[in-house]
Amino acid sequence: MKRKFLLIAVIGTLLLGSVTVMYSATGDSCSDAANLQAERKEARRVGLPTTMDEVVVGSIDDSRNAAPLIVEAASLLESEPAIALDKLTQASRMPSCDFDWKKAQKPDFWKHIRFQDCIHALLASATKKFEGGDSGGGRRTLLVAHNLINLVSTYPTQEALKQSVLAERALYGRMGGLMVESPKDMLLLPAVQAETITPRSTKVILNALRDFVAAGNESGRSKSAGPVQAFATMFNKRTYPLDPWGPASVEATPLAGARDLMQALDEDSDWIRVRSTIDKFADKWMADKRQSAYTLRQAAPSLQVLARLLAENEAARRVLFVAAAAFRYKADNQQFPKESPVIGTTSSDPFTSEPLHYQQVGLGFEVHSVGADGLDSGGSVREGMTIDRDVSFYFKGDAKT
Repeated sequence: MKRKFLLIAVIGTLLLGSVTVMYSATGDSCSDAANLQAERKEARRVGLPTTMDEVVVGSIDDSRNAAPLIVEAASLLESEPAIALDKLTQASRMPSCDFDWKKAQKPDFWKHIRFQDCIHALLASATKKFEGGDSGGGRRTLLVAHNLINLVSTYPTQEALKQSVLAERALYGRMGGLMVESPKDMLLLPAVQAETITPRSTKVILNALRDFVAAGNESGRSKSAGPVQAFATMFNKRTYPLDPWGPASVEATPLAGARDLMQALDEDSDWIRVRSTIDKFADKWMADKRQSAYTLRQAAPSLQVLARLLAENEAARRVLFVAAAAFRYKADNQQFPKESPVIGTTSSDPFTSEPLHYQQVGLGFEVHSVGADGLDSGGSVREGMTIDRDVSFYFKGDAKT
């Protein structure tokens, strides 16, 4: 009798809880749906997409689109390298870069595009021209690589931004190597400074937010989740606490999260504040266990990595700019400067806001940033550009320089 009474009590409690959750979830879902239209309107106002159809930016006209030329060049790198380089040169002059959205979502898309291989082919071609005495041709080829990197970063996905960041790192590495290999090439130095004079805008991070927002919205539109599913989810420890995670909520949450991050970043160019802001939002998103925050939790780690990589590249840009100025100082004064030849933002460390570390070393010099860990490891003992714990350029020099 007692067991039967206990069983009835348990069933009754569960049923009562179910009804309560059902009514609560239904009411909240209606409320969420009422607010969703306002979220969509606000998202569009700040430039966020509300459907995947709104994600791709730029022109779809192939006569203005770099993407088809990049794809074609990648397929010709081994068989017709000269034609491949010509295609990449044409692509660098295009005003937009829109890859096919459906194809771009496939896991092997960027492997197929071989964008890194395309950039390395351009850098190898530039090196060959500088070694052959064609400094003008080498400069133009570096400019092609630079323009392509910036074009790809306009395609609104986190992976596109990551590919462009890695390619930019390779570009800066090759520039540093060329300065060590050809320290007397006065035509090379303006090329290095020209390619490093314009900082990468932090807006590229905001642009990369667009794909995961749209993906979250699409999930919200296709997912049918009612109060019964919400009640059942209570028993899944990893998704508690719950929120009304019907279509409206799944779409509204990433819109609100990305919008808040965009407004917090705005056009801030201080990389210390940018990384701090992204870390704060990422920690908040990772701690949010609601079903509707799934897209934000997925995006948080990669956004943190992108912010670090971009800051390291910004450090490399500034280090190279100072290094090129040191070589030009040597050409006029027969020795490298004792102090940094550049003063101001261009010679400040994006990880500390303090001046980059610069010093004469024997017949040469060394300049470095403390890097993402904020710890000064003394730069690098390897000649050229190094992006490791510190971001540094080192030239040991010789009596002939």
